[in-house]
Formats: sequence, structure tokens, C-alpha cells
Amino acid sequence: MPDTEAPVRSLGERWLNYGHLQLALARGEPALALRLVDRASAPTLEGTATGETPRPALARAEALTALGRTAEAEAVLLDVQGVTERQGARPLLWRAHAALGGVYRAQDRAEAAQHEFSAARAIIEELGSGLADEALRDEFLHNATATLPRPYRLSPRRVAAVRHGGLTAREREVAQLIAQGRTNREIADALVLGERTVETHVSHVLAKLGLDSRREIAAGPPTRV
Repeated sequence: MPDTEAPVRSLGERWLNYGHLQLALARGEPALALRLVDRASAPTLEGTATGETPRPALARAEALTALGRTAEAEAVLLDVQGVTERQGARPLLWRAHAALGGVYRAQDRAEAAQHEFSAARAIIEELGSGLADEALRDEFLHNATATLPRPYRLSPRRVAAVRHGGLTAREREVAQLIAQGRTNREIADALVLGERTVETHVSHVLAKLGLDSRREIAAGPPTRV
């Protein structure tokens, strides 16, 4: 096991650290996994920040969820979703949706959890349809959907809604409060969320609706969002 106090100084060491991180998660050692994520995000030998890409960020969220720190995990996963959507990184985006579904399930938010799991399944099916080899496609679909609770096939209408960026239940709540003229701080207080999490929700609402400002949300009936 690497020294969790020492920063990662090379690409090879980064991959080795990531392997240890995945092993810690598989063994049910989320505290160790979190230290390994922090290690990879520590300053390098040259003193520059390595940053955190979506893959280790997903691992961070998984560790935080296992530790019961679901609010922190939610914020991380919302950021990951934003990045992977902009990058078009579909294989990572479905994992982010699945992980966020797990967070919402842990918070007893059944509707939000179902939405995220449905979004993950829609992307999985989309990716699977692009695999020409039938055996490879079946294996991918089986392994990917096995990570989701109670797999079920979405209706064509639901798949289309997810693919075209339909708002989550939480995003609809945020949009409705924006339409009422609430500030981010007021929305955070009303929904018992962190202000940073609200800011992320607002950016997702604007992106999914193709709007440039929150004033445009307030201009229309919130029930249409």
C-alpha cells in the first residue's frame, strides 16, 4: 500500500495509486480510499496542482457515500455530471448518474434516485446499441445494468426524455423557486442544500433548457420546465 501522505509524482504512480484506490473501495475501506484520492490531488513535486478528473472524482463520491457524507458526494457527482456532459464522456456519465442515484437512495429520495438510475440505464442502452458484436454488446449490457437496482426497460418516451436533458425532480424544484424570484441562498435554505450545490443545479437547469440567465426561467411558468 502506498504512503497516503506522499503526493503522486508521475503518471505511473498515479495509475498505481488508482489501482490501490479501487481495491480499497472493493474491500469496503472508504476512509482509506478517500485518503488515496486526496493523495492524487495533492501538489506534485514541482508544486503544481494535478487537479481531479471525473474518474477519481467518481471514486471520491463513492467513498463519501460509504462514509455517510452524502451531501458532499452529491455535490461532487453534480460537478462530474456537468463535466462529462460537456465532454460527451458517455461511459463516465452513466456511472455518475448511477452513483448519484445511490446517493439519493441513501437520502430516502426515491423519485430522484429513480430518475438517476433511469438516466444511467438509458445511456447504457444507447452505448450498447453502438456495439456491432452481439456477444460483446450482451456482456456490456449485462455487466453495466447489474450495477443498477431492479433493472427494468424504459419506455421509448422515457429514454427520449432522458437523452434530451429532462430536468430532475430537484432541478424542477430549483427552477420553481427561481421563478418565484428566490436567490441561491434562499433556495439553499428552502431545500436544505449547500449554496454551492444550488449553484450547480442552476447551471444544469440553464444548460438543459438552453437558457442564458435565470431571468429567462422566471419569465415562464415553472410547471413547463
